[in-house]
Amino acid sequence: MPFYLGRRGEDDLILFHTTAIPTKQTHGHLYKAVIGPFQSKVGAGYFARYGKNNPDIRTATDAERLARADPRMEQTIIEESMTDGTLHRARLRCPGSSRIFPNTHHRPAGSKPAGIFSNTRSNLMSHYSEHQRMKPVLDLAHKLDIATNPHHAAIFEAGSGGFQVWATPFDHPSGWSGIAMQSGAFSKPCEYVGSVYWKWEDETIVALEIETSAYALADQKPDEFSQEMNLTLDDNRRTIFNRDADIEWLQEKITWLFAEADVPLLPFKYEQAPLSQIGPYILAHYISNTADEYVVIVSPELDPHEFCKPGYEVAHTLEIWRAGDFPADEILRPDRNFPEAVIEPEVSPLIDHFQILTRKPEDNWLEADFEDRISGLNE
Repeated sequence: MPFYLGRRGEDDLILFHTTAIPTKQTHGHLYKAVIGPFQSKVGAGYFARYGKNNPDIRTATDAERLARADPRMEQTIIEESMTDGTLHRARLRCPGSSRIFPNTHHRPAGSKPAGIFSNTRSNLMSHYSEHQRMKPVLDLAHKLDIATNPHHAAIFEAGSGGFQVWATPFDHPSGWSGIAMQSGAFSKPCEYVGSVYWKWEDETIVALEIETSAYALADQKPDEFSQEMNLTLDDNRRTIFNRDADIEWLQEKITWLFAEADVPLLPFKYEQAPLSQIGPYILAHYISNTADEYVVIVSPELDPHEFCKPGYEVAHTLEIWRAGDFPADEILRPDRNFPEAVIEPEVSPLIDHFQILTRKPEDNWLEADFEDRISGLNE
């Protein structure tokens, strides 16, 4: 079956496998455009990472031929021989993007950096045994495939070095209420939320690298959410990458899948989105019935009522952006012990002139000149 690359953004491609030729009707709700077909995920992956503005790649056949000869694709080729060819979609990192695969060397998650992998029997067996350790998780993810299984728990899509997790109208992160979802070629209406990849150290999988990209929020609520990687200071929209609510939901689904597969859960690793891009801070003003008061700069996605002390109530709230340099989530009280201000008299040209005439000059000639004019001796 051929592979295709679905384009979501300028440097955001998704690899997918389908027996039917993709059309705007079947895949238009997921991608802005589709590139392919490719003979294998190796050729498609090579095109996604090294095909942009590459004059040597004119066809999918060129990408396949160059991929097989490029040492940077060695690990991907080895992993390809270890899989069973089951339908899957793997996120591909494109040049200039650090979001899809956060590891270095523009490599697929689950693989090792080019030049480090040793093609010896011992290394290969160690690598294989680690894949076998995670195999029950991927097998269960295959059974609970979002594309083919209509069961409500089937929200996964497995690859060779991790899997993706999709939201449905009945199971989604906080903040997704009202998001329209379509099934297209899938078994049920859904939208992509995030991915998990095996994190390698030498020949061992030591953690789970996770990331989320809430494209549906940016598509359907463009005034509130942005898929720009670096928001400008005057852009008061929220990022869609690694939102706290999405990360929390993704961790919950991954934890459940590992437990059902009876595989020990590994630590999660991810890059938290900057607070300034998650949403606005809330300046909350609290007062009591004794006229006491305080304020709290509440971090994004936290509830101001969590900081309301007994006997107080939230009197006013105000959204503020770019407040990361101020003390957040702390009770701030007005300083009642400040010294009384000393008000300086406002200086006027008349006072300045008077002070000049009455001060004691340091220059004797000036002093004599003033005396002459003031006493009228020269009149």
